[in-house]
Amino acid sequence: MSEGPQGHRARRGRRADARPVRDSDRHGPRQDAHDDAPHRDHGRHGEPALRAADAVGARAGAARPRVQVRARRGRRRRAGRVRRPDLTVAPAAEPLVVVPDDFPSVFEGTPAHERLKKLGETRVYTARGADDEAELIRRIDGARAIVNIRAHARFTDAVFAACRHVKLVSIWGTGTDNVDLDAAGRRGVTVCNTPGVNAFAVAEHTLALMLAAARKIPRIDREMREGAWPREMLTQLLGKTLGVFGTGKIGMRVAELGRAFGMEVRTWNARGGTAAAKDAILRVADVVSLHLRLAPDTRAFLSRREFALMKRTTILVNTGRGALVERDALLDALTHGKVTAAGLDVFHDEPLKPGDPLLALPNVVLSPHNAGQTPEVIRDGLLRAVENVENFLAGRPTDVVVAPVR
Repeated sequence: MSEGPQGHRARRGRRADARPVRDSDRHGPRQDAHDDAPHRDHGRHGEPALRAADAVGARAGAARPRVQVRARRGRRRRAGRVRRPDLTVAPAAEPLVVVPDDFPSVFEGTPAHERLKKLGETRVYTARGADDEAELIRRIDGARAIVNIRAHARFTDAVFAACRHVKLVSIWGTGTDNVDLDAAGRRGVTVCNTPGVNAFAVAEHTLALMLAAARKIPRIDREMREGAWPREMLTQLLGKTLGVFGTGKIGMRVAELGRAFGMEVRTWNARGGTAAAKDAILRVADVVSLHLRLAPDTRAFLSRREFALMKRTTILVNTGRGALVERDALLDALTHGKVTAAGLDVFHDEPLKPGDPLLALPNVVLSPHNAGQTPEVIRDGLLRAVENVENFLAGRPTDVVVAPVR
């Protein structure tokens, strides 16, 4: 069942056992497919609801009686006594699974949607609105499982407190920064994601931004269309040093592609890297590429201090999270030549507002948080998010980031 016009998130080999509160290797910023694109409306509520007890095994379109009549057979009634039938009225049930944030829509009408409907009643909201807490609560209230498509739907403690039937949030994508993981665990909610599904697509996009910034392709293309014939010097990647911050599947793929271009690659991981090692890489890197999960200790990972360490010829590429970089420090560095250029797929405010200073900078290459937006990523990621719902309902949760606290 679809609600409104509009708001979506694959790979195999996952763990079946739930871990206590959170898995530090699995939670992090949303690397949605991307994630990652962005927003919703209400809709109809006219389809008959399934009984809660029957929802797991229900099939779309299966008719269910609203009243069950039980009568005992093969017994004589005593004289003078009329036995009335036992009437049990099934309570009105809420939907089993809700997709509250399919805006812009990538889920409705897909093979993943059809597969989800086989689990029972589903409700998909394709209009903007899940970014409002009260509306998000209204949409998911009474549901047992949620498929979370967009990072603008924020599952806070208040949301979990108001929606006590929710037992699963299955995220399309890797990032979990839109979910209060501690609150989920405390309130008995399992959180799953789809790690690694978009890794190759995002890594390719990272290289595309890197090359576009190094070769100044957007600006040269624009100038040629205006009648110019630019002859300025460009940057070659061969022999340059690539600093990769974050060594998950995306970061390691970027490192592999960088080596294929003949770059010297240095990597840093938030779990094991030291501050001294971070600074050492920033001092020598010709390209800095960010693939860290957004967490309290990685927010503003690059500030004015870090930009002061970089070479003025450094190119920054960020396909992780906008908040990994301090916004004012980024604008200052790009405006005053503290770094030479940037390729950005993620931002502090998404979508970018008209008049945002980044839009006026000629040394910045922009893309609208769509690094993982390929047909393959969308198809595989959505199917995996639904598979996580299937496995949870069958009692064998997969891709678990957070399990209920016992």
